[in-house]
Amino acid sequence: MKARDYILHEHVHSPCRVYPTLGAGGAWVPGATLVAGAAAGVFGAYADIIPAGVLTEPFDIHWFSVEYISNTAEYEVVIAVGAPGSEVEVGRFRFARLAVQNSENGFPFMMKVHAPNSRVRGKLASSAAGAPSIRLCSHYHYY
Repeated sequence: MKARDYILHEHVHSPCRVYPTLGAGGAWVPGATLVAGAAAGVFGAYADIIPAGVLTEPFDIHWFSVEYISNTAEYEVVIAVGAPGSEVEVGRFRFARLAVQNSENGFPFMMKVHAPNSRVRGKLASSAAGAPSIRLCSHYHYY
């Protein structure tokens, strides 16, 4: 019962954190860049979204914000946890940029709690050829 009470009252209502966050002196730090494969419908390589050793307490991610989209296309993002070459997929989300004037957006995401210092990685596929890219940041909670 105490664990449920903690989740409902402490975790759900605790401050949301973002990665990356502002650097020293308020310097802007862009989110992680994910690049799709060169052909339409092909995933590009994994890239770090949150490097190992950054989140020093158990955490889960609740949201991803897409800060930049290079092309008008449809996209699919795979989110994984683990070291390069041993990533374990923890979820996916899809979105589209239908016109150049469309703004970027945020996407809810659910994942289990992960150990401190876990590395979060992502890879991208697109309906457009030519290796389009996105930039994204994560919104997470500590436990």
